[in-house]
Amino acid sequence: HGHVLVNGKVQSIASYSVNEGDVIQISNEMHDILFNQFNWDILKKATGSVFKYTPHLEVDYKAMACVFLYTPKIDEISYGFNLDVNKAIRHYL
Repeated sequence: HGHVLVNGKVQSIASYSVNEGDVIQISNEMHDILFNQFNWDILKKATGSVFKYTPHLEVDYKAMACVFLYTPKIDEISYGFNLDVNKAIRHYL
């Protein structure tokens, strides 16, 4: 819907692959809506970060932006559930 920008340009392609050094941000129009919907300060104080361990991203919470530093290895990606990658792969083979 035009609310995600990559390197300052609206990115409407859902399957777009970012490159190292790309800046991903939320449009300014969405800032107030998101700040009101989520209490970012409480989340950040509780966990030290809104996101779990994300060494592949450099996050700027005030700007609602991040820099994609590198492609993470599978064990560096945090999921909200226990993910058995081998089981998932076997399911689709």
